[in-house]
Formats: sequence, structure tokens, C-alpha cells
Amino acid sequence: MKRNYVAWAALALSLSGLVVGAAPGVAMAKGSQVSLGGVRAPEPSGASLRDLTSGKSICVNIQVDKTGWQGWRCGKKGARVTAGAAGTTRKAKAVAITANGVGTLCMKITIQSAPVQTCVSDRTVLVAGSANGGVRLDTLQVKTSGSGLCGNSRASTAAWASVTCAKAGQWLAIGRGGANAVGLSV
Repeated sequence: MKRNYVAWAALALSLSGLVVGAAPGVAMAKGSQVSLGGVRAPEPSGASLRDLTSGKSICVNIQVDKTGWQGWRCGKKGARVTAGAAGTTRKAKAVAITANGVGTLCMKITIQSAPVQTCVSDRTVLVAGSANGGVRLDTLQVKTSGSGLCGNSRASTAAWASVTCAKAGQWLAIGRGGANAVGLSV
């Protein structure tokens, strides 16, 4: 019975936008994710989970129309990681981001023309998207409380946009019109 109260408390906290997730130094628990829009992403596993649990790192996974989730791409401090349908005209249906060693991770994005935003702690997967798509990568903004971020995006078959960076605590606007792929680094 006690477990049900804990689960409901975590759900209430995640819906209110408060930080929910694994404490620093604790391995990522299966199912440790917060969803904006109701979509769930596959859990990081194998090499991507190892990357995520050792030092500063960021991981991205994008669900592409008619293709599905592309698989987790992770990068350690200073290494840029890209995910999505770069070089194609397929649309992104959902985006999932998780990080380690960066403090609180926050995301702002528009889903079905409604802006949403929330924050999670280290090693919690933050997912944005809806069952019928509608995630707009061109509105994606990310920030962390303990590390600077750099990022960019690519729209269909166009060239990658210039990389821009933000200090810890500042929003980094990654997306651009029609974006279907993103690049991030910590």
C-alpha cells in the first residue's frame, strides 16, 4: 500500500512541474521518466546507459514519423551528439533527453500548438511528444542548473544551423523552422 502512495506522490510532483527523478549517485531506475504529452521513450541501455552514468554527459533520442525511435545517442563533456531524421523530410514525433552531472535539466517545447515546460534531476528521461505527433522541434529550448550547453538543429535536407551556447541556468534555443534533428553537447 505504501508503494501506491509514493507512486501517486511522484505523479503529482511531475505534473506540477517540480523536479522528480533519481538522486545524484543513484543508478537510473527502470521507468524513471517524465512525459510531456503522454509519450514514453525506450529506456537508455547498454553503451548509452554506461555513458550516462560516468561523468558529465547528455543523451538524446528522437521518434521519427514512420520510422520510430532512432535509438539513444550520448556524448560526454565536450562531445556533440546528434539525433533525428537529418537529411530526410520525415517529421519528429517526440524528443527524449536525459543527462548526468549537469544538475537539473529543463525543457520547453510546443506540442500540438501548446507550449509546455518542466524540469527533472540527473538521469531522469524527459520526453516531449504526443501519440499522434505534433512535437515542434523548432520550439525546443533546454537548460541545466549546473553546466553550460551548446546545440543546433537541422531542417529536412538543409545544412545544420550554427552552434549556439548558453551558460548554466540560461535557456538555449536549439530549434529552427521545420527542424527534424538536433545536436547537443555539455
